[in-house]
Amino acid sequence: MHDLTHINILRKALRSKRLSLSEQTIQSSSQAIIKKLIQLSSFQQARHIGIYWPVFGEVDLRPLLSRTSSNFYLPVITEDQTLTFRLCDESTSLIKNRFGINEPTENAVTVFAQALDIVCAPLVAFTKEGLRLGMGGGFYDKTFAFCLNEKSNKKPCTLIGIGYDWQQVEKLEVQAWDVPMDLIITDLNTYGPFKKNFSA
Repeated sequence: MHDLTHINILRKALRSKRLSLSEQTIQSSSQAIIKKLIQLSSFQQARHIGIYWPVFGEVDLRPLLSRTSSNFYLPVITEDQTLTFRLCDESTSLIKNRFGINEPTENAVTVFAQALDIVCAPLVAFTKEGLRLGMGGGFYDKTFAFCLNEKSNKKPCTLIGIGYDWQQVEKLEVQAWDVPMDLIITDLNTYGPFKKNFSA
């Protein structure tokens, strides 16, 4: 079982550090990460890509919304605490969810996670083995649980964790429902790929 006290202390400390980042640091780090992303052959070939609306100092991938080579989607929290994804570009109307995070309005095209080729997931911490610690809601783990089932007939989705290099930790305890990343990209490094037969 997770040492919840340790996890909560770690999450609080790293979130606090992330909140203290200057806008200049966030933007320069974000630009470095975007540059790495768009150089990936898998990213260049992907037609449907999930990103996220940044909050609390997270890496900002919103400049990707101006690209027309792929369709980009933002996550929407559903009643069952999983995520669907709505098509988004620079002109899409947005509303705030209960956490104060922008989501496309209901008139945007909505797809399930299985329809996406790549999903970029924000993180609070990660390990060099590809484990990800999120904000604590479990939304990504619940949504992408199908990626854990090797016998699933659902299309595999490439999961890319996005964060700052200083968010790397030595160890995170693994639970059966934790969905590991295929790749983790930070401002300084690229970690992975972590799965066999995966081509970045």
